Amino acid sequence: MENKLEQVGFADPSKPVYCEYCLKGITGLKCGYCHELITEGKYIVAFQQKWHIHHVFCATCQKSLGEGKRVEFHGKFYCPEDSKLITNNICARCQQPIPKGVKFTKALDKNWHDECFVCDLCGKNLETYFSVDQTPYCSDHIGIASHCAQCQKSFVQKFGPPARRVQFQDKFYHVNHAICSVCNNSLSKLIPPGTTVSDLSTLFKLSDNQAIIRKSCMA
Repeated sequence: MENKLEQVGFADPSKPVYCEYCLKGITGLKCGYCHELITEGKYIVAFQQKWHIHHVFCATCQKSLGEGKRVEFHGKFYCPEDSKLITNNICARCQQPIPKGVKFTKALDKNWHDECFVCDLCGKNLETYFSVDQTPYCSDHIGIASHCAQCQKSFVQKFGPPARRVQFQDKFYHVNHAICSVCNNSLSKLIPPGTTVSDLSTLFKLSDNQAIIRKSCMA
């Protein structure tokens, strides 16, 4: 018996099959704010992304904007009132606009809200500062930020930019020293996808000589 395919439907067994929910994820129907799938209802498109209506709010006053009037600037939404404060002067730390007429700090070839110009390790407001990799530190922490915790050598080189460094907890390491001292694998290979900075302490610890050890290697 022969059936016309347009009447009975057909499938290509060589291609994967997806449910409607997963297909939306594959085709890009994910919210730019919460990164969850947009499964029903309206959404808006902005900054080459899609957004749940309830996740469109003013970056300054947090007012829900929904489908109403809004200003899109620098990857954020603003209500008409707060959009008047927008300038191209963006704070290097919080990435929020620095309103016209507001005093701000200019340092390291960047602009900062006064309250955002703080030590990157302890959060102390800075009047005098030191820097590594264009990042500000206070006098108490510049020694930690500028030296490898394992070899104690400085990241600052006599010629050229500072040597590459990676941070673990409140310590810094040369890239080739950011390894498990037991299995000799680099942290980048040992950290599971999706691991956050706060999760690192559950996977690794520092030895007495400041070497990194993966906890599963301690057995």
